[in-house]
Amino acid sequence: MILLRAMVKIFLVGFMGAGKTSVGRAVAEKLGCGFLDLDEQLEARFGASIPEVFEAHGEAAFRRAEHEELADAVAREGVVVALGGGAFCSPDNRRLIDEA
Repeated sequence: MILLRAMVKIFLVGFMGAGKTSVGRAVAEKLGCGFLDLDEQLEARFGASIPEVFEAHGEAAFRRAEHEELADAVAREGVVVALGGGAFCSPDNRRLIDEA
C-alpha cells in the first residue's frame, strides 16, 4: 500500500462550486496521501482572494501563477489536486496533467 500511495496522482476538474475540494480532501484521506487545492495555494501566494487577485493583478497574471502552482503540484508524488474552475481550459495546463 505504501508504494501505491507514493504513485498516486489524481487531478480533479470541474465547475466552480462542484465539490472538487470536498471530494479531494476525502479521497486523499482515504488513500493516505497529500491534498492540494490550487485556489488555496494561489490565495496564499497572493495574500488575497481569487476575485481580489483578478481585480488587482488581472487574469493573465493569475493564470501564469496558476500554471506555476500546477507545475509544482505535478512534480509531487502521492497527491490529490483540486484545480480551479478555469485551470483545465488552458492547453498548457492540460499538457502538464497529461504528462504527470
